[in-house]
Amino acid sequence: SLWMQATIFRNIPSIFLNMREPENWKTPILIANEVRLLADEEITLLKKYAENGGTLVLTGICGEQDGKAAFRTQEQINALWGIDLYDESYADSWKIFPVGKGKICRVGYNFSYPGTGEENKLRYVFDQRRRSRNYVSPQQQILATPATREKGIKTKLAGDYNLYSRNAVYFDKISALLKELA
Repeated sequence: SLWMQATIFRNIPSIFLNMREPENWKTPILIANEVRLLADEEITLLKKYAENGGTLVLTGICGEQDGKAAFRTQEQINALWGIDLYDESYADSWKIFPVGKGKICRVGYNFSYPGTGEENKLRYVFDQRRRSRNYVSPQQQILATPATREKGIKTKLAGDYNLYSRNAVYFDKISALLKELA
């Protein structure tokens, strides 16, 4: 994960936590990095963490699928979290939502994704295809998307898929946000 890499490369202490052991979530900031599969009870636990004074950072559409891997509607997801996870008004930034004694920090779609605007738009299209259950790997989707062939960017996108060479800028953005939230 880019978030974990950022903590490692910028010397920010971090650990992985077990979702089933909320009593061990003794950390000031908890990052749910694109955790797409969450049962209702798990979302409740994460929200309680924030309500009790923690800072919960959400990236991606956390809880897009329920505990049985069934897709939720946009309305269901927003109702469970109590915030709009689909709001694009801060796509390149973040937004803080006070919750009880703590807060939820919703990170915008483009904030920590090391890609160009065009790549991020394609990523969004791929997410929509996956939701429609016509899923193939992102690499296959990049190679198979007619729009990418027409625009002549197939080779560039396929060649840059991992994008690791561009991560340093995102490490700085992520570490600055984490320091601000601490």
